[in-house]
Amino acid sequence: MVACVITAILIRWVLNAAALWIVAHLISGVTYRSIPTLLWAAALFGLVNALIPGFDVAGFWTALLAAVLLAIVGGLLSWLVRG
Repeated sequence: MVACVITAILIRWVLNAAALWIVAHLISGVTYRSIPTLLWAAALFGLVNALIPGFDVAGFWTALLAAVLLAIVGGLLSWLVRG
């Protein structure tokens, strides 16, 4: 039972790292230095997701729209803070 859970976690971790690798190759502004960097980033995403219960995104298009809006709002706020 525990081995199955650990195996599932490891599989999701590697799949998330692979997804980050694919995104980095599709989008020129997303870069990484090494495979271990991708593995650390995937682990961090998984950890944050596990530590923040109650935050959910309902589907791909919602996630895409949220990511675009977060990038715009974050950029505007950074611009305002810099003066």
